[in-house]
Amino acid sequence: PAARSQASAVYASRDGLVYMFGGLPDTGVLGDMWSYEPATAVWTEIRPSGPLPSPRVGGCLVYDPVNETLVLFGGTGSGARPPAGGGQYEGVMGDTWIYDTKSNVWTELAASGPSPRAYAAMAYDPESDSVVLFGGYGSDGPLGATWELSF
Repeated sequence: PAARSQASAVYASRDGLVYMFGGLPDTGVLGDMWSYEPATAVWTEIRPSGPLPSPRVGGCLVYDPVNETLVLFGGTGSGARPPAGGGQYEGVMGDTWIYDTKSNVWTELAASGPSPRAYAAMAYDPESDSVVLFGGYGSDGPLGATWELSF
């Protein structure tokens, strides 16, 4: 893939692959997807069918090994980092997408959830088969709430 910063990436233990979505090159915001196989040191561009998440940076990406899916939440399409010391932050997203690693399809999840945010922390909890999200940066500044998405 092209050089970039602020991409979303996660290791999928069942696939043995690292998945990467989006990021910020020198110009614009990317919406492409790649996999990396550590055993062979090979990058492969993934071209999912159907609707796709919009290009973004600072989104959360996590792997759900039970359902063999990736979960993508939030980010920003502006490519700007949050302002230092708080303040307004434009362009944050609050959408949730599920990528099925077996069928190569993204599906937008229609669920109420956290307010739009970028640069949050998200992890998969195997005990509850859920995704836990904390914090991030919303349009009004830093956020501190914890959210859970159960499957």
